[in-house]
Amino acid sequence: MINIFQKIPAGVILLAGVFLFNTCSSSKLPIWLNPVQRNDSEFIHGFSKISKTGKPEDYIGQARSYSLGTIAQAIKMDIDATSVNKVKEIERKGSKNIFSIENSYEMIYSARTTLSLEGIEHIGEWEDEDYYCVYNRLSKSVYKDNLNRKISKALETSSNNLHEGIRHLYVNPVTSLKYF
Repeated sequence: MINIFQKIPAGVILLAGVFLFNTCSSSKLPIWLNPVQRNDSEFIHGFSKISKTGKPEDYIGQARSYSLGTIAQAIKMDIDATSVNKVKEIERKGSKNIFSIENSYEMIYSARTTLSLEGIEHIGEWEDEDYYCVYNRLSKSVYKDNLNRKISKALETSSNNLHEGIRHLYVNPVTSLKYF
């Protein structure tokens, strides 16, 4: 006669194993792997898909860098387009000092690119046998808020330096130069 209680633990273990195998082996693809899901106009999207060659830390680092680089490049293109329009307007008005315009443009560009990478949202990372994928995004409203906050702070600092420089101009003109 077969004792049913001896068969139950083996059956439970078998069912648990089958369930565990099915849940682990059927790795669903994240929804963000589909390019259609990454076209929300409220965000600047950064996606990278890197071939898994070499050491894991190398291709993972490269995928993360490329994802962030995609966002930085999108911001750079936005700044380039805005800056070119401003330079053309100044040139039409008769400005001949193009060097100083390009110089100030470069300073603005590097400052904006640095500050604009604040607020990036890391959506996820995924890999299969051949590729490693990373998806980040930056809300355009968060980007603009950060940019406006930094501009306001820079304007306040510039104004304070100007007033301090003018105050020192009459007392010690040499000392006042560090504020201008």
